[in-house]
Amino acid sequence: MAFRLSSSAGPGGATAPASSRRSMGTLKERTRQMSLYLEPASYDALRDIAHGMLLQAVDQFLKKRVTPPE
Repeated sequence: MAFRLSSSAGPGGATAPASSRRSMGTLKERTRQMSLYLEPASYDALRDIAHGMLLQAVDQFLKKRVTPPE
């Protein structure tokens, strides 16, 4: 199943003119909420992967930041 998120950007990433955006309604009016519920096993697997990636990113950030001067 594929999801497509819409935006006011046109081809090439250009945004629509202000007058065109006003005629489309406010951001709140254009917003559509989509919920996705996963099977518990899939949710747990994705959570574990994301947790590991987050810890790696924090570790790399701290290694770069705390390297003592030579």
